Amino acid sequence: GHVAVICDVVPGFIRIAEQNYIYHSWSDDFSREVSLVIKDDCYFIKDDDELCGWIEIDDNDELEPLDENKLHLILDQYRETKPVGTLKRCSVTDKSFHSINNWLNEEDPAEKYFIKLYGPDLIRADTDTLPYYEVDQNLTLSVGSTSNELHQMFMDATNHVVKNDKVLKQFCIPEVFWPKIRESWTHDRDLTMSGRFDFAFDGQQLKTFEYNADSASALFEMAIIQEKWAQAVKLDHSFMSGFQLHRLLIKSWQKMCSHLNVKYVHLLIDDDQDEILTARYMQYVLKEANIESKLSILFDNLYWKDSKILDDEGNEVKLIWKTWMWETT
Repeated sequence: GHVAVICDVVPGFIRIAEQNYIYHSWSDDFSREVSLVIKDDCYFIKDDDELCGWIEIDDNDELEPLDENKLHLILDQYRETKPVGTLKRCSVTDKSFHSINNWLNEEDPAEKYFIKLYGPDLIRADTDTLPYYEVDQNLTLSVGSTSNELHQMFMDATNHVVKNDKVLKQFCIPEVFWPKIRESWTHDRDLTMSGRFDFAFDGQQLKTFEYNADSASALFEMAIIQEKWAQAVKLDHSFMSGFQLHRLLIKSWQKMCSHLNVKYVHLLIDDDQDEILTARYMQYVLKEANIESKLSILFDNLYWKDSKILDDEGNEVKLIWKTWMWETT
C-alpha cells in the first residue's frame, strides 16, 4: 500500500497528494482527483484501489510547511539523494533446467504463439547457463523517476513544436494536416497506453538514446514471460521489472474506454511475428478488462463506407491500438 493525504474537498471528488506510486507527473499541487459518492447521506471515496484505512489529524498550528532550518526533523535516510542503483549480470548453472517442460500455458493464445516462435524450452540447447540481470530497488526507482521526467520533457518539446509554425514547418509535414495535428494534440495527448525508453547505464547515470512514445514492444515479455521464467528456475519473482504491469494495463484500458464511452477496440498491426505476439497479449488484457476487440493485420478487414471506417463485421472503428510502422500508415 501507500499513503495519500487529502488536500482539497470539492463537490463530487477529493484531491489527494500521494507517494508517486504510478510515476506520473503532477500537473498541479495534487497528484490526482478521486470520486466521491453519496450514499445514505454519507460520502464514500470511490477509487480503483481498495482503501485500507485513514487517520484524522486536527487542523492546528502544528501543521505548517517544513522550516528548512530544521532539516534535522527529517529522518537521516531521506536527507540525501539515494544512489542511482546497481545492475548485475548473474547466471544459474543447473543442467536440470533442460528438462523443465510446460512452464507456459498453451491454452493462452499469446503464450502458445510464443512457443511457436521460440520453442518450449526454458534454456537454449547450446548452453548450460541461465543468464539474467539483477536490478536493485534504487535502480528500479531511478528508472521510474527518470522515465517520468523525460516523458514530461518530450511532451513539453512536442507542445512547443505543435504550437510554433516556424518550428513545425521544419518537420516537412504538409500544412493541410496541421489543424488535425493540433486538434489531436489539444484533445487526445493523454490518450496513450504505453511507451518505451531505450536507456544506457554505465553504473553512474542513465542516458536515453530514444523514446518510442507509443511502442508496445516487450510488454508481453515483461508482464508474463519474465515472471514465469523466474518462477520456473526458482528465482525470487516477487518484484520484477514488469511489477504490476498487467494489472495497470487492464485498469488503463478500463479508464480510457469509460472516458471515451467506447466498448470495442480495433488492434491494427503489421504482418510481423513480434507484433502478432504483442497484439495477442493485448487482446488478453482487453478481455480481462471486459472490452471487446478485433485484430486486423495491415488493412485486412477494414473498409470505407458512408464516411466511416468499418470492419468486415460492420463494426465502426472508433478507437484503435496500433503497432503499425509509419510506412504502413
